Amino acid sequence: MSEPARRSALEGHYRIGRFGARPEDVPGVALAERRPRSLVQVNGAPESGVLAEALGVSDADVAPNRAFHAGAVRYAWNGPGQWLAESVEHHPGELIGRIEAALRPHGASATDLSHARTVLQVSGTAAADLLAKLCPIDVEVMRTGDSAVTLAGPFNVQLVKTENEEFRLYVFRSFGLATWEMLRDEAAEFSGEIIPAG
Repeated sequence: MSEPARRSALEGHYRIGRFGARPEDVPGVALAERRPRSLVQVNGAPESGVLAEALGVSDADVAPNRAFHAGAVRYAWNGPGQWLAESVEHHPGELIGRIEAALRPHGASATDLSHARTVLQVSGTAAADLLAKLCPIDVEVMRTGDSAVTLAGPFNVQLVKTENEEFRLYVFRSFGLATWEMLRDEAAEFSGEIIPAG
């Protein structure tokens, strides 16, 4: 059976290009939608050492409030025994199968969230400044690989610092457009750019 077509919650709601108070300036913030092939929620995962061994990664990589890679899958902590697994390579059924093969013996379960989340990327020299306006956590001290469940304005998000000056926000699909519009409005003071989805 083929994968059902997935339509973005943001489809038709933005245009690529510069925006903000001074669109001629070098953008301090770039906004983009990211469309991973699969997002899977893992619940009931074992403690860090057992999880690391089951997934074939170093113990040092697996810790609360952190994200790590196991092959082509990134796991981002979002609560005790809970991880959001993301892959651009594996379709949801394949990813769930891989996770369950590794973790079901330890009592974990996997649920497909691929259609239930909107993934937004905020990057640039002012990315942390933008998110610090909206999130009640110390965004400025987040390290690459940190993961936090927090708020962005009124919206519940999972925030992951994926690279230096780059963050991803995972938000309920029904709030995806409202979160996007909030980010765009709040980024205007820094001069912004909307870049193609990926």
